[in-house]
Amino acid sequence: MTWMQFWGSAVYLAMAVVTALIVFVVVRGPMRRLFGMNSRMNECCAFFVRTLFAILLLVALALVAGETMDLPEGSAFMEYVWQAASNLNAVLGMSAVILGGYIVVIVVLLLGLGRYHD
Repeated sequence: MTWMQFWGSAVYLAMAVVTALIVFVVVRGPMRRLFGMNSRMNECCAFFVRTLFAILLLVALALVAGETMDLPEGSAFMEYVWQAASNLNAVLGMSAVILGGYIVVIVVLLLGLGRYHD
């Protein structure tokens, strides 16, 4: 592995982790409000939020680990950055699938429990 491949992979890793963090930050607030609709779910809100964070981060890291930066020798640094950006498509797609499945499970759970306030 050359230094350019290393730095290209590092940029890809950083982009994937930042993408996972952005998705988590956007979803965290509304998810907490959704759990606030049922007082029985308040105790497990932190668990579900942390689980979502762990899932998104692990998906991003798993997809980064499976990619390589196979560009011709002597390629410019920006070619590695563009390769990383094109590989980011898989991270975004899998994050969308995971987030969609997670939301379906949470909504079914909350619909099953109904609104409950002490």
